[in-house]
Amino acid sequence: YQRRVHGKQWYQRRVHGKQWYQRRVHGGDFKYQNGFEIPVKYMAEKMADHNQFYTQHAYKRVPAATMMLAAIDEEVGPRLYMVDPAGHFLGYKAVASGQKEQDAMNTLEKMLKDKIDDLSYQDAVETAIESLQKVIGVDFKSNEVEISVVTTENPRFRLLSQEEIDGFLTAITERD
Repeated sequence: YQRRVHGKQWYQRRVHGKQWYQRRVHGGDFKYQNGFEIPVKYMAEKMADHNQFYTQHAYKRVPAATMMLAAIDEEVGPRLYMVDPAGHFLGYKAVASGQKEQDAMNTLEKMLKDKIDDLSYQDAVETAIESLQKVIGVDFKSNEVEISVVTTENPRFRLLSQEEIDGFLTAITERD
């Protein structure tokens, strides 16, 4: 059903290593018991249940990091889920997390209103960069931002080089 579930935590792995450990445990157990990779929705649900358990007990420290899980399902295509520390998860077409989360989500919604299902790779990356620039209010340079992508052709997170980011930034400025 699934090639792999890749998680990208909003902060960094070392911020909340226990969540990464739990993700690996759930994924390994599922594959051992069922013989195939864990579906991303099931993984998000398991991680949300794990986080929610911590909110019920005063002696447990609640994980303070938002987790984003992305996967390419062979039956239904790309999937993206965000699991919050309170133990709730939702599926998204585009998602933002962090200090200006609500502004970013509103900007993404406006920009992707009519074209979310038929975006090319180029359009998707440009839209992400443009929405980030609008929310922050700064036109940044390629050395001031890191962008990672996952595609159906290459289902692993890949960090874009500065040259690739420069190409996207140039296309955005030429379009405006």
